[in-house]
Amino acid sequence: MAGSTARSLTLSVLKWAGIALALIAAAGLSGYFSMKRAVRGGEVAVPPLEGRPLSEASSALARVGLVLEKSGERSDDRFASGKILAQDPPAGVKLKRNRKVRVVVSLGMEVLQVPNLVGQPARKAQIAVQQSGLRVGGVSYARSDEVGADRVLAQEPPPGTPRSRQGRVDLLVSKGAREKTWVMPAVEGREIATVTRLFSEGGFRVGSVRREVTPGVAAGIVVRQYPLSGYPLREGDLVSLVVSAEAEDGG
Repeated sequence: MAGSTARSLTLSVLKWAGIALALIAAAGLSGYFSMKRAVRGGEVAVPPLEGRPLSEASSALARVGLVLEKSGERSDDRFASGKILAQDPPAGVKLKRNRKVRVVVSLGMEVLQVPNLVGQPARKAQIAVQQSGLRVGGVSYARSDEVGADRVLAQEPPPGTPRSRQGRVDLLVSKGAREKTWVMPAVEGREIATVTRLFSEGGFRVGSVRREVTPGVAAGIVVRQYPLSGYPLREGDLVSLVVSAEAEDGG
């Protein structure tokens, strides 16, 4: 009888001990989940800030309990000056209240000054355009008596004009002085020595001089010319002549 009573007492103690442990475990789990809910309840989603003015972005963060921190600035063609270019962390990320959200603010479109290129060698001018952050647009050529060949005659836009990065700069490049042109004179019937001196002084070259026996014409007289009189003659062109020869020199 005593043994049965002892076993009953032991089972009762173990039963109540198990109940106590279950209650403690339940209380612990309840506390854990309550703490987790409390922690989660202190988190907020980061709002989207890109493209918004700095003051508006700051207000949007303040409304959810976050703080704006300006981490930098840079030029950008997409957003006007004072608007948010980028944010860290991005929109939608959960943060605890009073945490900072870092932003980069736009300085607006970068404005460059067009350099002075007139008078520079064409190649040097093109390099200067690229180094200034711009790009060479059209390159045209024209004759000039004042500006040497392969130098910039004019540019568009003019020096000092504000231009966005990679903006176009057109160049007009000199091809050198205009070619001088004369009208071929009539030299037939004149002495070859006089004609040769005349062309030499004018900057022309006498190419071939062929001699032919020409009845009734004294030796050394020009009897034919190429080009013919009246034709245009440019500086450096060759002139060909046929000169009369004495009978013994003909053949």
